[in-house]
Amino acid sequence: MHMTTPITLACISLVAVLVGCAADDGGNRDSFIEIDLKAVDHVGGFANAYLTPQGDMTGLSVIVAGPPPSTTRPVHLYTYIHSGSCERLSDQPKYSLNDRVSTSNENNQLWRYSRSVPAPLSELRSGSHAIVIHSAPSDGNKRLFCGDIPVAD
Repeated sequence: MHMTTPITLACISLVAVLVGCAADDGGNRDSFIEIDLKAVDHVGGFANAYLTPQGDMTGLSVIVAGPPPSTTRPVHLYTYIHSGSCERLSDQPKYSLNDRVSTSNENNQLWRYSRSVPAPLSELRSGSHAIVIHSAPSDGNKRLFCGDIPVAD
């Protein structure tokens, strides 16, 4: 069973506040989306993704805690956005966000990184899409985390 430490919670809270401040457009805190990414085929890991509008692009920030112990350090994570949901992903990703795959590390417990999605947030929320994180090819290219992007109301 995964135990969340106070340091982990503090780091996640800090990132959420920073993302919220960065996404602030005249006081509208709904302009950023937080998504819980569920661990796939391993116990104890969790990840959160934060989407922020950036004009014709979308900022994506990810915090990962507990990638499988078999994942090579430093952790390299491959990130994709698929059409569909985690239950029914498209065969091919709609967006591959892998120009950089390295992460920064906090106390060997949290890994974080940021990417840009070449689509506006409104497009990502206009239909069914999912964020999928894979391990490096050298670690088996395993699906580690997945989370559905909520459709706009």
